[in-house]
Amino acid sequence: MSAVQDQVLKTLRTLDEEGISVRRDGETLKVSPPEAATPELWAELKKFKPSFFDMLAQWPTKCLRSELEMGQASGRLYLLLGHRVRSPRGIGTLLLVGERVAVVHVDSAPRPCMFRIFEIWPAEEVH
Repeated sequence: MSAVQDQVLKTLRTLDEEGISVRRDGETLKVSPPEAATPELWAELKKFKPSFFDMLAQWPTKCLRSELEMGQASGRLYLLLGHRVRSPRGIGTLLLVGERVAVVHVDSAPRPCMFRIFEIWPAEEVH
């Protein structure tokens, strides 16, 4: 993982801890709740905007729509239950989704592992 990707994930982790989500809307990034958008946050988003776009582009539209409909970031993962996903420990099968965490049976791990929801990404196309 590159230093920029690390910084983007660090920013996403911080936002998650503060209950803030980021999504792409056309060529802009939207923050929810909007009042959470501090000048420092906007500076960070602007600095790494292409990297945020790249990460968000990896999500199928229906997963992002599910997130919007459910009103929580974990909503994007529900359609991936039982599917192959990427995690910090490798590729595996998504077993469980909570409000802030998800459980993945990583291929290289003897037992399922728990991750924050923003650390899980699609590894295959969802139909």
